[in-house]
Amino acid sequence: MTAVTRISLRAALAAGVSGVGLLAVTAAHAETASVVDEVVVTGTRASLSRALEQKREAIGVVDGISEEDIGKFPDLNVSESLQRLPGVTISRSVTGEGSQVSVRGLPSEFVAVTLNGMPAASGNAGREFDFDVFASDLFTGARIAKTPSADLTEGGLAGTIDLQTPEPLALPRRLIQLSVGGQYAKLGDGEAKPRISGLANWRNVDGTFGVVASAAWSQSLIRNDTRQGFRYELLSASSGLDDFVKKQQQTGGAIPTVVVNGVAVNDAATLLKLASETAYPILPRVGVDLRTRERLGVTLGFQYAPDDRLSVGASVLHAKFDELGERHTIDGAPGFSGTGGVNAVPTSLTIQSGGAVPYAVAGVFNGVTQRVESIEETFNSELWHATSDASYRFSEDLRGRVELGYSASTEDELRRSYLYSHTGTWSYDLTDPEWPKFQGLDFDYLAPSAFTTPDRPRFRPITRDDRIYRGRGDLEWTASDRVTLKGGVEYTDRRKRNKQSLETRPTTTVPFTSVYTRLPVDDLNEGAPAGVITDFLVVDLDKGRSDLLPDSYFKIAGPDLRASWVVREKVTSAFVQSLWSLDLGGRPLVVDFGVRAAKTDQTSQGHQQVGATYSPVMVDNRYTDVLPSLNLRWSMTDTLIVRASANRAITRPTLTQLSAGMTVGSTNNLTASKGNPELDPFRANQFDASLEWYFAPESLVAATVFYKDMQSFIVNSTIKQVITGPNLINDAGQNVSGREFTVTLPVNGTGGKLYGLELTYQQPFTFLPAPFDGFGVMANLTLSESEGSTVQGGREIRQALQGQSDLSYNLVAYYEKGPFNARAAFSHRSSYADQFRTDLWPSGTPHTLFVDDRDQLDLSFRYQVSPMIGVYLDVINLTSTDYYSYDTEPGMSRDYFEQGPVFNFGVRGRF
Repeated sequence: MTAVTRISLRAALAAGVSGVGLLAVTAAHAETASVVDEVVVTGTRASLSRALEQKREAIGVVDGISEEDIGKFPDLNVSESLQRLPGVTISRSVTGEGSQVSVRGLPSEFVAVTLNGMPAASGNAGREFDFDVFASDLFTGARIAKTPSADLTEGGLAGTIDLQTPEPLALPRRLIQLSVGGQYAKLGDGEAKPRISGLANWRNVDGTFGVVASAAWSQSLIRNDTRQGFRYELLSASSGLDDFVKKQQQTGGAIPTVVVNGVAVNDAATLLKLASETAYPILPRVGVDLRTRERLGVTLGFQYAPDDRLSVGASVLHAKFDELGERHTIDGAPGFSGTGGVNAVPTSLTIQSGGAVPYAVAGVFNGVTQRVESIEETFNSELWHATSDASYRFSEDLRGRVELGYSASTEDELRRSYLYSHTGTWSYDLTDPEWPKFQGLDFDYLAPSAFTTPDRPRFRPITRDDRIYRGRGDLEWTASDRVTLKGGVEYTDRRKRNKQSLETRPTTTVPFTSVYTRLPVDDLNEGAPAGVITDFLVVDLDKGRSDLLPDSYFKIAGPDLRASWVVREKVTSAFVQSLWSLDLGGRPLVVDFGVRAAKTDQTSQGHQQVGATYSPVMVDNRYTDVLPSLNLRWSMTDTLIVRASANRAITRPTLTQLSAGMTVGSTNNLTASKGNPELDPFRANQFDASLEWYFAPESLVAATVFYKDMQSFIVNSTIKQVITGPNLINDAGQNVSGREFTVTLPVNGTGGKLYGLELTYQQPFTFLPAPFDGFGVMANLTLSESEGSTVQGGREIRQALQGQSDLSYNLVAYYEKGPFNARAAFSHRSSYADQFRTDLWPSGTPHTLFVDDRDQLDLSFRYQVSPMIGVYLDVINLTSTDYYSYDTEPGMSRDYFEQGPVFNFGVRGRF
């Protein structure tokens, strides 16, 4: 693990601009490089060449990936491939698989994602697009527009990603592709899982009509071994040390003795000061997380182009994603103050100080609830996405285009949780976050009778439904050989519904001895030093479903009015755009100038607390944005291109932030969160400039600087609110309805800024003698800095934006010669703030959760046995990079997830 590293971007920007000047001088003598013989390339080189050509021809700043054959992306999903591009980083699920994409340091909610040009619905609670729902085999390309133009649908303040499925008229007349293989995860069940994909394309002899169909199906089982400090609080906030000391003072009882860094302390004033200043983990635990996944994806596409005047197309994508997860942990919960009102009082603490806040890296506590927790989660997600378009050339100068689309996603989530506990003396040691040591000093984790207290099991169903309807019409008029005018209108109607049932928590008298089993893995924390837990008893999930939480609870789990809501959003937009072909210094200059206006109507429905009851509420919010954009592309020479962009962009709040509902987070710590239907969007003025030198065929050196001035921002704030209602029961079985909760809600705050530098280098080494001429490289680096605001404890604090890494880079080396193709891809992302807590530690210290640096190496091998048959092997995360996050200081372990490598292998045929 490493500490937070802040890089001086100002110096790097100065160096980058100087480098751009040197490029310009060198490139002025390289115009002859633009005249070359035609070279036909395939495989990795062909994919990189196509993406480079798209970038070169674009007016704004654009990057992309391309693949000529279905199923040839060598990654778990498309997000893994997108992270190879400059300025793109990904967030990973607990299993290590990429799930969401960030662009230029802004979180995924700032990135708009479309499928074949149509906004995609999602089954999660926000707008964020989950890439792990889709197999990478369904797509042949992806395009990222980092600078908007007037004709681009608004919403992607950081960028817009368009994923593309196959088009029949762009493929060979008759084509069948088939890929049969498997996936093996080192941390799994020791078995390979199937992975199959295929494509069939047909078009008529005239090339005027075509049909393409593709499908991909796969199963996987991925696991992580979990070691967590979980969450840090002050000793005075939840351990009960200060309450116990004050009680002893009032009653004349003995002040407890706490050994602090080897020194015995039993002075009341010293202990109260210690409790008010020192943080500690409230729920340290170890365990295993298993995820069994099944993906099915199908695409169907049609194209009809009888002549050069008319073109009609349609595509349908269906994706189904099913996941069965089970997580088993053994923990100590000193932050929950034991059971029956017993305080978890420390008898020994080892405290680290000198950073932002002192924290107890090790300790021994009396009265700690020690629990075995088993959780079974099922996720069933389904997406239907349909688009159609028709374009018609009315004359040589006038063209029209109409687009219609529909996207619908549903997700059902069901969680069953089982807890059995024991209260006694317990110790923890998080000195080494990779190998934490826990010990119940007065009972055995492998003795079923030791878990004498059955806690209330939990049953929580959630259903989400997201539907988008879209229509668009454009006209394009070529006014002259230098001026083209475009205009259009667009209407989008989106409705997202979140229905959550009350968390059913029945009292149970079933003893642990009747429902226990052994841990489902026999190599937990393999290679751990002495003192690290490697085995413990868990709840048998089959018995849990039959004896503790049967399906009949579906019938009694009524709606949770606090957390059920509907948000409907209607957006009407129009744009005008002009494209100018000019000359500057005798060289071509293309100017794209336009304005887009968008009117947003939002309606949020839910229930809000009025006294002791919850009443329906509906809140309307309306606003209009005018979004000008200017993009320039100047071909300084035949090989040197200068781009510049200035625009205004927005990202609307996530639909969860707009909800009129409330979700209770913890009935133990009395926390909750709710939405704010009256939020305004994020708004920013943006500027980009780049210099690109295409110094040889398929080659590029480029530098891009960017700056985003966030005019409005959404930050979290906290309020105190008394919450009443049913099912507000804590783990001790106490009804906390009517208690005061700390409630987090989003509000509009002041702005922020983000700026950075992207450097790119790409080249095949064809100038080397054979066989070394098969080598090539692609490398990029992004430096960025940011400053935003968050409200903590009623104070606004300026700090880096959530999700922004100072440094990210990719190094990709490949070799392609004859039938053999190999690729090694190394990616780095520096640490970043993952979450800003909404409380305040001593002396105004921000409470920030960080994700640590991550380095990952992936390998890919291809061998073409014959013109029709090839074999492949992909290794993802060869370095077995683990996930680590911490709370404020690098030693304050939050999550450590061990994530091993994953192997994909198989045979591909093209007929």
